[in-house]
Amino acid sequence: MASLVTAVALLCPSVASAANAGAGAEAQAIASLNQIRTSNGLAPLRASRSLANSANAYARYMLDNDFFGHQARIRVASQFRTAGETIAWHSGSQAGARRTVRQWMASPPHRAVLMSSAFSMVGMGMERGRLGSRPVAMWVAHLGHR
Repeated sequence: MASLVTAVALLCPSVASAANAGAGAEAQAIASLNQIRTSNGLAPLRASRSLANSANAYARYMLDNDFFGHQARIRVASQFRTAGETIAWHSGSQAGARRTVRQWMASPPHRAVLMSSAFSMVGMGMERGRLGSRPVAMWVAHLGHR
């Protein structure tokens, strides 16, 4: 099973996006992440509908444009002064919420973003589609602070 992950933390002003708020696998990923954060003495991240919307929209954008990577800006609502992003994809259509969080935690750049005290809110997005010829589950975590 192939997987690829990448992370970036950017401090930037933002622009609004659309998609649906995190539920199901996305909520499971947030719960898993917050369990790790609290066990390491950090405050849990509050779920944000706005960040979930931007995360879902970016996951869909990558699938629709058949690429995987970060762009120069993280497009989140303008009320966030600070924004961060981690992305991942997994072969097949299984969401793998806990697996995704475990992989992010095993990667120092991802862990640094997700465990940063600079962020207070999170939105997860997961979309299924094709990356090249293979079916994938595309994950995006958008983090922010107002």
